[in-house]
Amino acid sequence: MLTSLAPSPTERVTGLQLDFFTILTIWAFCSGTAWGQSAVEMDSSLSEDPLVPLLELSGYLVQKTLERGAFGVVYQCTALDTNKTVAVKALSHKENAKEEISALEQLKKLDLDKNNLVRFNRHFEFPNNIFLEFEKLDMELLELVQSFNRPMPLSEIQMITQQMLVALNALKSIKMVHRDIKIDNIMLVNHQLHPFKVKLIDFGLACHVSELNRGDIFYNLEGRAPEISLGLPLNEAVDMWALGCLVASMYIAKFIYSGACELGKMGAIVQLHGQPDEQLLNTGMYTKRYFHRESPSIAMTRLGTAGNEDTRAFVDLLKRMLQVDPGKRIAPSEALRHPFITMKYFPSDFSSGPSYHGKTVASQNDRPPSLGTLQEDLALFSQLLNVKTVHLSEMFCFVFGQF
Repeated sequence: MLTSLAPSPTERVTGLQLDFFTILTIWAFCSGTAWGQSAVEMDSSLSEDPLVPLLELSGYLVQKTLERGAFGVVYQCTALDTNKTVAVKALSHKENAKEEISALEQLKKLDLDKNNLVRFNRHFEFPNNIFLEFEKLDMELLELVQSFNRPMPLSEIQMITQQMLVALNALKSIKMVHRDIKIDNIMLVNHQLHPFKVKLIDFGLACHVSELNRGDIFYNLEGRAPEISLGLPLNEAVDMWALGCLVASMYIAKFIYSGACELGKMGAIVQLHGQPDEQLLNTGMYTKRYFHRESPSIAMTRLGTAGNEDTRAFVDLLKRMLQVDPGKRIAPSEALRHPFITMKYFPSDFSSGPSYHGKTVASQNDRPPSLGTLQEDLALFSQLLNVKTVHLSEMFCFVFGQF
């Protein structure tokens, strides 16, 4: 009987109504035919996936698996009641899922498209799983950047930075902290129709700012703010630090702080920014875990662009986003008014073509050359930031390469 396909009372679907037509369509799809047509071609890996029947029972045609991770699985589906292609995230840890749903419901107070935030449509539950339906986006920003095999022009970096600052400003307005800003969690909406239009995704770790506890450790090392590592009071500024790290990595094509451990990461911060203020060190719960020494601030630029207005503005914004003291770190609303975000002309994009240290990349098939003359770079950095020249052994160098 067709009625056997409907959920039992313990498997009631939240926000979905399965009418006779929908149930019949699911039955036809599962049996291999739908109104005289062959079934939609499915990812072969779905045939033994135990979650697929639950999705079909809930009114979806499952097309393929988009991502599998420790958090769960994301599927590309067609929702039969709307006939739209959507992304459905399956979670087995109910407590985590309910926290994410709570954060996503809070986002509905905002204009999601205007503020570059992923659209959450609805959710439904089974005894051992919770499914979250989202709008289907195009691809991860990481995938696009890796396909370039070239440095990103400042004009492209500006577009992405501006949109993410809008997102952070919106989150700050509802006192939400994302806690997982990274390139994997930024997706292009539709790169062909709307180049570099992006949205922030994955609110699985998001929380109200009041839920941040001093001493909590979160964020991967690459984006972890120094106040987290030191055990200082926490606020929304942790997301700005992570975004600053991301913006820098788009420019140098490498993680800016890539220590293999907490101590190495803190050493990199000290070498780039100098020792944190005594006030911060005296306040930190974990200060004694680290060794600190003073060192001048050093920034890396592409050869031949240091004097350009756009490069100077870019470096200035990065310095403000990566302030070690969270109280001095730039806020999203202020960053949106920064000259780098508001400028329209990018001379560095045209200085000598996209290049690594002055070496022009002839085509997208050319691999980036090795790092150029470090002494020349060091003099360039010192001139740009008006800092004292230091010994090469004291310099924290970046080597160009893939993420």
